[in-house]
Amino acid sequence: MALPVRRPAGIAGALVLLVAVAGAVYATVSHSRSATSSRSRAATSSPAPAGIPGVNFARDGVARVESTLLVAQTTALRVGLAAEPIDRENGWLYHKTTHREAYERARRESPQFDEVILWNSSGEVTEATTANVVVELAGNRLTPPVASGLLAGTFRAELLQKGAIEERVVTVEDLRTSSRIWLINSVHEWREATLHM
Repeated sequence: MALPVRRPAGIAGALVLLVAVAGAVYATVSHSRSATSSRSRAATSSPAPAGIPGVNFARDGVARVESTLLVAQTTALRVGLAAEPIDRENGWLYHKTTHREAYERARRESPQFDEVILWNSSGEVTEATTANVVVELAGNRLTPPVASGLLAGTFRAELLQKGAIEERVVTVEDLRTSSRIWLINSVHEWREATLHM
């Protein structure tokens, strides 16, 4: 099945993520010039393939198809805090591109964890290296605002629109004292996590 997906004109390093879930293919398009994202659903006539196929559009317009095996989570993810804060002025943090140095550095510095949660110099939680963060505080499910320094994921946007989560500054201390932590994204949706210090 072919999806009508084109690289936006003038966009460098745009990423298209095709997620096969329960017999349907979801396309998530994010790019480095626009804050808008789209998520579309197209039915398939055959069972969806295992894994996460993705298309990476280079600056010269050449498309590279990649695939990552999707592994089901059976236990809570072990997460830790990044060793150092991110710079919320780093424009790369707000867009889905192949420029992932801040994320890769955090993962390299904390290989003992399944995921690493980033934070800024004001002590505000931003996101994990591959997902947005949701914490439960006083019965409310909260996610940090974009202004803290994060990529506003498409699944996060969907949950905000539905009222399933609320946007609010989440401090590192809030993270430590929260009753529950989840990492969310359009591939895995909700994954429970436990913070290890």
